[in-house]
Amino acid sequence: MRIRVLPEEIANKIAAGEVVERPASVVKELMENSIDAESRSIEVEVLSGGKKLIQVADDGIGMSREDALLSIRRHATSKISSAEDLAAIKTLGFRGEALPSIASVSKMELVTRTAGDLSGTKIVVEGGRVKEVGQIGCPVGTRVRVSNLFFNLPARAKFLKSESSEFRHILNIFTWNALAHPDILFRLTHNRRKVMDLPPSETIAERIYAIYGKSFSENLIEIHEELPNMAFHAFVGNPSFTKPNRSYQLFFLNGRPIRSRLIAAALDEALRAVIPRERHAVAFIFIEMNPRHVDVNVHPTKMEVRFSDERAVYSQIVRILNKGIHSGLYVPGSTSQAMSEERMERESGEIDLPNVAQEEIPLAPHIRASVEDQRIDLKLGGLKFDQLAIRGVLFDTYILAESGDEVVIIDQHAASERIIYERLISQFEGGGIAIQGLLMPITIDLPANLIEAFLENVELLSRLGFDLERFGGNTLLVRGVPSSLENSEIEGALVEILERIRTGLGKVSRTEMIREMLVILACRSAIKAGDKLSQEEIERLLSDLSRTELPFNCPHSRPTIIRLSRKELESRFRRR
Repeated sequence: MRIRVLPEEIANKIAAGEVVERPASVVKELMENSIDAESRSIEVEVLSGGKKLIQVADDGIGMSREDALLSIRRHATSKISSAEDLAAIKTLGFRGEALPSIASVSKMELVTRTAGDLSGTKIVVEGGRVKEVGQIGCPVGTRVRVSNLFFNLPARAKFLKSESSEFRHILNIFTWNALAHPDILFRLTHNRRKVMDLPPSETIAERIYAIYGKSFSENLIEIHEELPNMAFHAFVGNPSFTKPNRSYQLFFLNGRPIRSRLIAAALDEALRAVIPRERHAVAFIFIEMNPRHVDVNVHPTKMEVRFSDERAVYSQIVRILNKGIHSGLYVPGSTSQAMSEERMERESGEIDLPNVAQEEIPLAPHIRASVEDQRIDLKLGGLKFDQLAIRGVLFDTYILAESGDEVVIIDQHAASERIIYERLISQFEGGGIAIQGLLMPITIDLPANLIEAFLENVELLSRLGFDLERFGGNTLLVRGVPSSLENSEIEGALVEILERIRTGLGKVSRTEMIREMLVILACRSAIKAGDKLSQEEIERLLSDLSRTELPFNCPHSRPTIIRLSRKELESRFRRR
């Protein structure tokens, strides 16, 4: 079979397959063009979820007749002129594929005018064929009207989802761009109904407030740091304000919305101690860095990026986030303060933000290893433990205290877990956990599948505070245990640790396995829910908790403390 050059029409449709997946893809490309055109106002109008109509109008610099005609040709772009430019791309669009790809699978009308032209240019393209070119009176800027998407590709059209589903994708893209550029006015209309009207904001915080509302914004902590190689700005939800997936994790690089497994993994690592495993943090992360240190030409949609030094970027993000959450008031509020997810969705306009990385994040071992052994000696601020006035105990589990205009509730088991866990870490890193010899050794019969785990990890178990030897068959003789462990918990703790070794081998790192075993010991050694504590024991517990590195979460990431403001109490009793 002879090799031949594809006709322009077919080439455009192939390119469209890479760039135009659904109506939201069109909105993304057109909004990016408008942003690159230095627009101060961008209006998006769609009908039927974008399947019937997508129109994006801006007040940007516009195009001359000559440039407008070139813009509908493949690989025609004003963003790059040499191979060197690819190494330092500063604009959102640069491939020169968006307009010709969109025009090849729709009926597209382009109207544009520059400030120096008395009249504008109108171009009509259907299925990639130019049908009309003429003059028109119009304001400075550009308006692109795309109708009947995939009219000439029925096989593609039938794979589009429902109107509401396609509009949700458009709303995601619109919201993402509005967050990336708070200084621009954005309007969105669907089926003649105004959905969003966002005036220019002076700060990202103001734009987040405008999109999601007061309650959402109040649950975010702002983190900002300038480094020689990057400027980092983030808004992270407090521990009570989490989501079941990563839908509310949005990342931006040099004003470009991106997907990044590396940033998602760094976020997970930094918040591992305070966010439960089955939950995900709310996070908006904005990074500015030299474009020469980033490759944005990884994927046709320009959503994925590659950093030149991934290890350094990962470590820096983990450190900044750790420092930010550990030096801020990262204390859970009451359930009503954090709100139920259903109420949160209502107040934020039922926005389901783009899924940045639903799948597990496979991180290169050398990157994770670079921060696994880091220790933070950073103290949490905001809550003054020495000013807590103890008022009582509920259900022999929850300590009630008063601090200024707040009620503070402490879970005695979670608090005790945190204290013991940090002591165990310190002892383990210092050579091994202190062993308490038993006056009378005891025997434990193990399940057969745990004997091998014991035999292969005798030295590790010794560092964990266990003095053990095989007594014959599946029986162990226990001569000593960690000093914090009560006799009633010895067998349960040992079996649980060996079971974790058995199931974790080859699946998690040694560092992670040790951490989990220390968590098991801390949980088994801690004060239990239902244990009656004296006033002296309560005071000692709170004093010890105040000296830990992460006093507001137990090692399972559950909160040790929650707060309830006087204002909220008065609101509940309708005093306000």
